[in-house]
Parts: sequence; C-alpha cells; structure tokens
Amino acid sequence: MKKSVVLSLAVCMTLVCAAACGERTPSSGGSSTTSESRVPWETAKANAKKITIYLDESNVYGSYIQGSEEAYVKNAIEKKFYEDTGNAVNIEILYCTHETFSNSFSGVMTTGRWDAAVSYLGQAGLEETVLNQDVAMDISDLVSAYGDHISEAVDQEAFYAVTTLTDEVIGVPSVVKTKTRGLLARKDYMTRVGYTESAEEAAASGGSLKLCKTIDDFNDMLVKMKAQIPECTTPLIGNSYDLEFTVLAGVCGTAGYQYKSVIYNDDGTVKEVVPGWLSEGYGKMLDYAYYWQKNGLWESDNRVVSDEVRITNFSNGKSGVYCADPNIMNLISVARQVKTVDKDVEFAILSPLDAVDESGNAIENSGAFVENSRTTDCLIINKKSQNAELLIKYLDWIYSSVDNYELCRYGVKGEHWIDAGEGFYKYPENLADRYFINPPYSGAFALLHNDEFAYRLYASYSEEELGWIEKVENSRGMKNETDGMLFYNMPQTINSNFRLAENNIYLNCATKAWTGVADPALTYGGENGEYAAYRKQAGDYIEWLTTQYKLYLQSRVL
Repeated sequence: MKKSVVLSLAVCMTLVCAAACGERTPSSGGSSTTSESRVPWETAKANAKKITIYLDESNVYGSYIQGSEEAYVKNAIEKKFYEDTGNAVNIEILYCTHETFSNSFSGVMTTGRWDAAVSYLGQAGLEETVLNQDVAMDISDLVSAYGDHISEAVDQEAFYAVTTLTDEVIGVPSVVKTKTRGLLARKDYMTRVGYTESAEEAAASGGSLKLCKTIDDFNDMLVKMKAQIPECTTPLIGNSYDLEFTVLAGVCGTAGYQYKSVIYNDDGTVKEVVPGWLSEGYGKMLDYAYYWQKNGLWESDNRVVSDEVRITNFSNGKSGVYCADPNIMNLISVARQVKTVDKDVEFAILSPLDAVDESGNAIENSGAFVENSRTTDCLIINKKSQNAELLIKYLDWIYSSVDNYELCRYGVKGEHWIDAGEGFYKYPENLADRYFINPPYSGAFALLHNDEFAYRLYASYSEEELGWIEKVENSRGMKNETDGMLFYNMPQTINSNFRLAENNIYLNCATKAWTGVADPALTYGGENGEYAAYRKQAGDYIEWLTTQYKLYLQSRVL
C-alpha cells in the first residue's frame, strides 16, 4: 500500500506543520515569485493556461444550473488563485447531463483534448465510461508533491474509493453526507384515513390515529387513501429505485437493484458478493411493487413519467406519498411548490418502515433508508493532459482555506451570499427573492463537494423543514457494504455475461413487476421462475466480484 501510505504521510506532515505554525500554510505548489513581482491579473489572464473539464451536471445535490453571475465568479476565483499562488489558469467547464455524459465524452475520451472529467462512480458513471478505457492518470505522486491540503481535507477512507487494488489513485473523490433520503407524505391525507407519523400524536389520539410504523401499516394507509379520498387516485408516486431505497430496503433486508449484497458464512467470513437483483430479499421487493400495481396504488407509468408531472399531480392532490428523487432538499422543494397551490396543506416525513413477522408484528429496528455513498463523485485527470500538475495545485488551493472553498462553492461573499452564522448562509436582502429562484452561481468551480471540510445550509428553511432535515440525518440507515470499492477493469467476457443476466432480470422480471404485467412469483421465483438460470448466467461475475471484494478488504489498512 505504498501510495496509500504516501497519502497518509502527507496528512501527518500537514498536521504537524499546521500545529507548529498555528494556521494552514500556503500550498507547496505555489509560484516562487512574490506578489510584488507579478504582473497584474488582467495581464496574466491573457496568457493563462486553459484547463478543460467535462462536468456531469447531475450530483447528489441536484444539478449544476449556470447562473447569471457564473463568469463573474469564475474570474474572481481565477484571480484569487493567481494572487495566492502566482499560477494563471483559465478553467473551461463543459457541462453535460448524466444521460448525455458518455455520448458527449466518447468522441474525445482517448484524445488529449480534455484535461479532466467529473462524474459519479458506478455503473454508467466514471467506472464504466472512463476508467475501463484506461485514460485516467495515476495521481498519487502529484497529490504527494502538490496536494498536502487535499490529503488533509480528503481522508484515506474516502481515497480508498478511487484507489485500485494495485495502488493506483485514479482521481480525487467527493465527500458527502450519507443520510439524505426521506419519504414525503401528506399529513392531512394520513389523518383522514387514521394514520400519523408521530408516536406522540398516536398516543394522544385515544386510538383514532395509528402510527405508520410497518410496511403493513403503509400498505393499509395507501389502500384507504385510494378508497376514502376521491381525488387521491394514485396514492404512491415515485420510480422503482427510489421506492427500493426508501420504502423497501429495511423491509426486505436488501439495498435493492442498483447495489451489491454481501453474503456471509456462519463464521462471519465472506461467502460471496452478488448483484442486488440476485440478493436475498429482492424477489420480495418485486412482490410489493406488483401488489401496488395490481391494486392501483402506484403510478402505472412510473418508469417514464417526468418529475414535473409528478409534482403537478402531487400538487393537485392525486397522491398522498411522494418518493421521486427522495433527497430531503428536493422533498422540501416539492412541499414548497405544493404550498403555492394549496397553502393549507400539511406534510410529514415518514420514518423508515419496519418489516413484520408472520403475525404482522413489527420486527424492531428492521426499517432503514439506504445511505448514499460517502464518495459519490470523482475527478479524474486525462493521462495525456499537459496540465495535471496545475489542476492538482488548483484543487489544493481550494482546500487550503475555508474561504477559498466557499468562494468556489457559493460565490463571492457579500455579493452572492452572506454568512448567516451557525453553518447557514443567505442571499443579500435586495436580491434574496431573485437569487432564491435563480441562484447567481452554480458552485461548479468547486468541482467536488466536501461536506466534511465546509458545509452551509441555506437560511430560509423553516423550523419544520429543519426538523425534517434533522429527522432524515438521524434516521436508521442501511449502508452499502461494498461502498468505497472501485470496480475496475472487469474482463470483457465476464462483463458480457453479467450484462446479459442483468438485462434478462430487468426485462423479464423487474419491469414486469414494476408495471403490474406479470407476477414475480412466476417470473422471478417459484418452479417456473428464472432466478436460477439468471444466477447461473452471472456465475463468473459473482466469482470475480467476490474475489475482488476479498482483496479489497485485505487492502484496507488505515
């Protein structure tokens, strides 16, 4: 683990230096020239080195939407970087949606016409689109030489997510909050059918309100909403994956289709690692999805309907539970939009639902929301880039002070945002209304989120909304056990068989359950089910995955 050790040593050296000096020191990658001997920024700007970065707009916080002050903030960032380090840089960001990331990128992937790319790790992300094309630079030596502040701000645990089993560090990772998912329900609808999310309200109701605690409670609540509230034609809205993350994960004991599941021997050792769609409990997930469809409880077009349509339907009272993009910040935004239509509507954030035993009693502590990966995004550098050193110096400068990071993430302090104290920010009063609807700056030039280094929450949240955020952050979570493992360079034959099995499961089992076309008891399990055949089809992938995971565990020496 020589390169990981180097990174750890960098952290130690930085901490020793900081302790001796009493403050964070300037980056070792700065210019040897003094500020007095440098040419003015406007002169240096004309000859600045251009760094071209492809940025996948979608991330755990939503999308990067370019603001009216984007160019102004870009200039302020590049100017301060120059003033602090003597390095003149022109950062060109090429924005693309996640859906078009691979298509936009494929034409230049193997060329030298780009310097870096930022996208999420995982299937259809960097691991598949970029890393397996062998274009990512091993940056371990660059980080050791010029990235002391990076090593301090991004710990070794996060770096494991971008480190291969041969100790190549193929990028700089993001570090984000892991508990962000929730489940938004109309409290007024819940009350009308005899349910509440509050244990205190249930106890004080004299039996008129029941706590929505288990999956059976939840299903009963949906059935009653549809039967007793005429306008509530589709009680549950959201896509299948989001429902797995929030409603079903703890109930079924698996993180679902998009994750991997570790199976253990009786002695606690790893037996095997399987894709989520072959995990124990996934068939049960499909059973619930099929039940919701057959009973008209879940939108029939759940795979294709837009979030705009969903919000409209929710605003019009057609649904009682909202689970599309269940990030708590998005759920708050949805609740606010509904209130513009009906200011009196009440909402609640549900706790994770418990599973039930054969008698229908709650299995305590079984419910959980699936946690986000601690490292979601990654910045990789092109092996052919001539600007790799400068880019690492830029990232290191960002992490050299909280002021630099906040400039890159929030914009110019005092102009685009104001410190509201206690970890909050707000917009200037004369611009608050306009900036709230159309933020002046996207935060794109921070390149990566690092919530453990610096994080601010917008100060407009009400006490109720802050309570929702706290509830989600304190909810029981289900962690993906392979989180932090880099799935890299899968042999082509194994990948082909894996994709074939996955496609078969998706088309023949999953989508048919999600749309109510076929009972998963017949398509996935049972005597006529295809589970055994698909598992055999993915057998070499499971063997490869298990071996990789065991090697990964052996390499994690902190």
